[in-house]
Amino acid sequence: MLSVVMTTNSSVQLSWMTGGNGGSRILGFVLYHRRHHSVDWASRRLSAGNRSHVISNLRCGSEYSFYLQAFNRLGEGESSNVVHAATNGSGLVKLS
Repeated sequence: MLSVVMTTNSSVQLSWMTGGNGGSRILGFVLYHRRHHSVDWASRRLSAGNRSHVISNLRCGSEYSFYLQAFNRLGEGESSNVVHAATNGSGLVKLS
């Protein structure tokens, strides 16, 4: 299960618990994220020992979606639940 731990103006911290591994040791994770209304998912490969990760350099006051997949020598597992989070702040401010 994937969950949001904390948000800042430019980052989101996520954590997860693993389920079954199909009898083969987990080799790592792929964490996917995208900004609200974006079509393309960005991905980051993470080591097998990770159970949390901070995605940084995000836009202030923006909504994001995240999901995770574990992988082993047999391939990628099922996708986790999709979680949504918004970075803190109100985004760009128009100066007059």
